[in-house]
Amino acid sequence: MCTFNGEKFLNEQLNSIEHQSLLPGEMIVCDDHSSDRTITLIEDFADRVEFPVRLVRNESRLGVGGNFSQAMALATGEFLAFTDQDDIWLPNRLERQLNLMRRYPTVGVNFGNAQIINESSVQTGDRLWEHVRFSTETERIRASEFLPVLLRHTVLTGATLMIRRELVAQINPVPSLWLHDAWIGLYACALGYDVVADQQSLIQYRVHADQDTGVRRKGPNYNRLLFERRPIDSTLAQFEEFANRVDELESKTDIVAELIQAKLNHLQRRRLASRQGVLRRTGIVAAEISRGAYNRYSNGWVSAIADLSGRNRVSP
Repeated sequence: MCTFNGEKFLNEQLNSIEHQSLLPGEMIVCDDHSSDRTITLIEDFADRVEFPVRLVRNESRLGVGGNFSQAMALATGEFLAFTDQDDIWLPNRLERQLNLMRRYPTVGVNFGNAQIINESSVQTGDRLWEHVRFSTETERIRASEFLPVLLRHTVLTGATLMIRRELVAQINPVPSLWLHDAWIGLYACALGYDVVADQQSLIQYRVHADQDTGVRRKGPNYNRLLFERRPIDSTLAQFEEFANRVDELESKTDIVAELIQAKLNHLQRRRLASRQGVLRRTGIVAAEISRGAYNRYSNGWVSAIADLSGRNRVSP
């Protein structure tokens, strides 16, 4: 768990962990220099639970990715379950995910669906996968099939994530441009690890005004993700960094390299379009639409319309 000024919802999350049908072997909490009662709440929790809790207090802020990198490096268990500070675990989350990981030895990453709740912990009736536009009929998804999904848009939610310990040395550190969940999913698939996508809700996922990432709180674009609101040049920088890390892998396959290069080519064309006037921009976007690149590597017509309208314009 990584925390930062989380006192408002933290107790509910801690209570849900304390009452799991299968308790964790250990709990690592990395606090990113909180100034509220977060530390006190964690210390009280550590005093009353049956499993060891290790609390690390950062002297300066590391940010989300850096803090989760630190937490992963400190964990010692065979499987690592990630948690946000403001959600609520359903009672069998750990037990269910652990059973699935043991059922599928080739799986490195396991994530699931979630019930959406509001600031008052009341269910909205929605489920998370509806808002990240993801569904699957297959529990275990091969890496070669899931990588194209992640290259299109992030569907893996860190709040429901479990990984094998052996992955940590390969995925750490999480680059500063990336959130940990998107990075872990992509890199694990590039390494050839299969994925379990569990249709069952594992947690209650809280939507509130103070969150930094996740589903929007309200408004006409409620089904968009906060971390998708990123200029095209920033997205390109992310995937250039990802491509460079993958290039260092001896185990990468030709298909992985080809998929990543195709994603980069698409983002480079989108960035080029953002620097053009209306006529040239329209031509570039039309060509990308005709080759199906927006559907394979971006958010389909949403991205195409944004590019056509000039909303993704960047300075030359």
